[in-house]
Amino acid sequence: LLISNDFLDILFIFTYWAKLLKIKTIFIADEYPQPIRVYLKQDIPQWKKCFYHFILKRQDSFIFMTENINTFYNFSLQKPYHILPTITDTSRFEGILKQPQAKKYICYMGNMELSKDNVDNIIRAFSFVADKYPDIDFYLYGAPSEKDLSFIQKVIVDCHMKKRVFIKGRVDSSEVPQILKNAYLLVSSQPNTRRAEGGFPTKLGEYMATGVPALLTDVGEIKKYVQDGVQVYIVKPEDPKAYAQKLDYLFSHYEEALKVARYAQVYLHDNFDYGVVSKKMYDFLSNRL
Repeated sequence: LLISNDFLDILFIFTYWAKLLKIKTIFIADEYPQPIRVYLKQDIPQWKKCFYHFILKRQDSFIFMTENINTFYNFSLQKPYHILPTITDTSRFEGILKQPQAKKYICYMGNMELSKDNVDNIIRAFSFVADKYPDIDFYLYGAPSEKDLSFIQKVIVDCHMKKRVFIKGRVDSSEVPQILKNAYLLVSSQPNTRRAEGGFPTKLGEYMATGVPALLTDVGEIKKYVQDGVQVYIVKPEDPKAYAQKLDYLFSHYEEALKVARYAQVYLHDNFDYGVVSKKMYDFLSNRL
């Protein structure tokens, strides 16, 4: 039984009944629990740690997104675990060709939850170089909360970017591959928080699958799997000037960026394609049964 839920009551109930029925359980986690995940706290209360220890001690093994999450949940238990940082359905991008565009655009694709993706950092960075590259706009795809949307719109106005930065809203998942493929550059930005430390940028896989250059911030364990200037480009988080310098470099060295992006496609297929990742997870599970 795979349990992908960190609410203590649900975790306890399913673990308890599985043990009564003599079913092996595997706990899956891709982020820190509340209040770290939701309220961006640095840690969870001691009583909650004790309950997690009590319940997780009865799990047979774990699947985690990062080593940091493994350390958080599994440090005192030392149970068998498997790290699965990201998985990409590369078949979605097969046969997708770049379409002619009226104007080049850099693209962010996500939910625009500012506590997780601080797109205001990218907007500010783009404003520093936008005049130098008048043929490039910035499109943001996603559906933020009203509060986050209001803040993003204010940043756009404050940066005098109303004619260069456009919030496109949510799009159907079937449209995503083509939108990403048509982009001139794919961008993401995460703040350097405890939450980001435990997670992994899931959009990285889809960005790499396109063959379009990608720029991300250096948070969590991203550098354990990709290197700056080798598969993608990585920049210091929460520093719009550093981000702007990287944008300027990519725009002025675009042929180099394309070579990096093409290598990223090969690297992704070899390491994070759903077939490759599933085989590794299958082997891990087989050894636990």
